[in-house]
Amino acid sequence: MPLGMSSLKAYAESHGHHVDLFDFNKVPEVFAVQRAYFAECKAQFPYFKDWNIERNGTEMLAIHQLLYLYSRNRPDYRELVAEVLNMDGRDYGQFLSALDVSRLDALFASLYAKVSSILARQLRGTLYDVVGCSLFNSTWPATLFILKRVKSMSPGVRTVVGGPGPLMGITSRADEVAQFMNHHEFIDYFVVGEGEPPFLRILDEPELPRGILDPGRGLTLLDARNSFVKAEDLPAPDYGQLEISRYLQLSVASSRGCPFECSFCAETVFWKGFRSMGQSRTYQQMDALARSINARRSPFAIGSAIRQSTASPAISGETTARIRSIAT
Repeated sequence: MPLGMSSLKAYAESHGHHVDLFDFNKVPEVFAVQRAYFAECKAQFPYFKDWNIERNGTEMLAIHQLLYLYSRNRPDYRELVAEVLNMDGRDYGQFLSALDVSRLDALFASLYAKVSSILARQLRGTLYDVVGCSLFNSTWPATLFILKRVKSMSPGVRTVVGGPGPLMGITSRADEVAQFMNHHEFIDYFVVGEGEPPFLRILDEPELPRGILDPGRGLTLLDARNSFVKAEDLPAPDYGQLEISRYLQLSVASSRGCPFECSFCAETVFWKGFRSMGQSRTYQQMDALARSINARRSPFAIGSAIRQSTASPAISGETTARIRSIAT
């Protein structure tokens, strides 16, 4: 569910820009590679079946893809892959002898051939000013591949990354972000934190120099929070031309951030605290979303992780009254 991208689209278009969305995860041939990869891993190493590998192996898959994209011509490539996949430190020699890396690489070859084909089709006949990718730990390799291909196909396009990835994993510190940019010249902008103002600035300023956009850097926590986009200035997410029938649900955000400060989570750092969008604003966005997709009877839920409660009425002729009664 690309809520973040859909929110950026709505915000940018409310300021006069046009934004197209595309979700590679909803291309059946693309998403099928992940299932095939883990099936092959379990075939080669049956004990992977006990690990819930489809959920716990996503970063392993991402690191393997990075090796495939950048190191598969190295003489020690197979050994590097073995180090990544041998997550519980079993006998290295036995693990390496059982590893058939060619079968896994064949999946990656088909994946990136498909992605290249789709990307060429998306760029053909459309002159984009900016192309951006949402960045998560599990999507690092695909993001790098896509934006590098964009630059090779359309050198004049400016490229941007953002999302929670820049605050987790290999770019969790400012010096790592700078090092990342130095090593990936095909990325023009690296957005840290809330994306709407920096993204709008990129669109508004064609001559904006390449660099890192971190509006909250150097600000006190109070000043950073005061710089947030106001709830009333955030339109309902716009899912645009996405095939919404492929999603289990569509979403709006009733808040940003989290009131807690768990050390393993980026929410507090990313959003610089917690803020509610307000009951009335949440209702308005849900109602606008339902109207925009002509929902006649689709389930929706209002959930609160803090109050540990969920309400799930149905969108029908009584939508407005039902949502309003919950929101108030």
